[in-house]
Amino acid sequence: MLGKNTITDEIIDNDKSEDRETLEDVTQYPGKWYVINCYSGHEDRVRDDLIQRVKSLNMKDVVFDIRVVKEIVSAKKGGKLIEKEKNVYPGYIFINMIMNDEAWYIVRNTTGVTGFIGSSGRGTKPFPLTDQEARTMISKSLAAKKRATGQGKKVKKVFVANFEVNDYVRILSGTFTDMEGQVTKIDTSKGIAIVNLEMFGRLTPTEVEFDQCKKIG
Repeated sequence: MLGKNTITDEIIDNDKSEDRETLEDVTQYPGKWYVINCYSGHEDRVRDDLIQRVKSLNMKDVVFDIRVVKEIVSAKKGGKLIEKEKNVYPGYIFINMIMNDEAWYIVRNTTGVTGFIGSSGRGTKPFPLTDQEARTMISKSLAAKKRATGQGKKVKKVFVANFEVNDYVRILSGTFTDMEGQVTKIDTSKGIAIVNLEMFGRLTPTEVEFDQCKKIG
């Protein structure tokens, strides 16, 4: 459990007990969770810059946590199975803070930050995530997700999808449970579909496993 006024720059892995995920309560802080927009691929650098500014300006009493939400995926490289981190929400950083004028100004004027999600601009402050949105988008994503790739097997495994490209599906489990979107790509060698899901007011291509999807209609 993170203490009050604690800035963390690490992705926290949750332990499993009796095969069930124990999810961290991300609503424990005095502040609210907001979503920062930045250029895709620059999330870690922008997060580190934000953490450094918070520390140097002694703002730990108004900014409590800054995160780039990631998962662990398995992939083959050079014939070997490797694990690597992948951003769950490319181009977005989550920050827990008390939204006062000073904190708002400092965060949005940090190099690499292009804005807050939920702000209409023209000097208006953004709306925070609800507690339920924070739990769904941050807590559930903290558990590392690994996919079996069949390493060492001579027979190539082929996955079968019960839907096709352009079909609309509902997500049954995982980070995006109950969200709906259109399938744009299917990879039968990995059992992965690319589904356009609406997040932060825009459609975002998202990798989802076949068994997590159900065709609508």
